Amino acid sequence: MKPEHEIYVDGAMSISLRSGVAKIDFYQALGMIDGNEGQEQKEIRKVSQRFVMPVAGLFELNGILEKVLKAIKDSDTS
Repeated sequence: MKPEHEIYVDGAMSISLRSGVAKIDFYQALGMIDGNEGQEQKEIRKVSQRFVMPVAGLFELNGILEKVLKAIKDSDTS
């Protein structure tokens, strides 16, 4: 089954919880800016998408992510 929409994001910015609902904000990287007084460059990030789900869905998502991360780790060591 194909998803209805496929959206690219550069990463997750934050997760907030309220009244049994989780909101996950994802960001798009817009570029780099110079830091102040010789500090390293900083990435400019903009919230681009927000996924909203019941908190119970976070546990399901966590289980899926754990399996994927384990598979990546196992493939790196072989």
